[in-house]
Amino acid sequence: MGNMIKLLRKNKGMTQTDVAKTLQISQQAYAKYETGETEADYKSLKKLSQIYNVSIDYLLGNVSNNNIVAREPMPIEDAKNLWLDTLAPIERNLIVLILNLSTPLQYQAQGYISRLAE
Repeated sequence: MGNMIKLLRKNKGMTQTDVAKTLQISQQAYAKYETGETEADYKSLKKLSQIYNVSIDYLLGNVSNNNIVAREPMPIEDAKNLWLDTLAPIERNLIVLILNLSTPLQYQAQGYISRLAE
């Protein structure tokens, strides 16, 4: 699987860090997937298949072609934001609100939230 995901990642124009952020793992952990040092769990395989627009069977080498998947490729920006789906609705809403603020207001919001958490 390692060589396959490395090739797919490069063809998609993504870095290991881009993919790792989407999977919510470290770049080093993702690099181990590519070298075959460790294997991805089901959740990661599912996300990788969405990012690269291939089936899990294709990632695992169980099929020689990927004709069995019929969906539109996922835009890179969507792939980078895929981790948002793992959050609770309130967490997702807070992040979206903060991202829509200007940078100075983001810092103010950060300070406010930090004081609330104390």
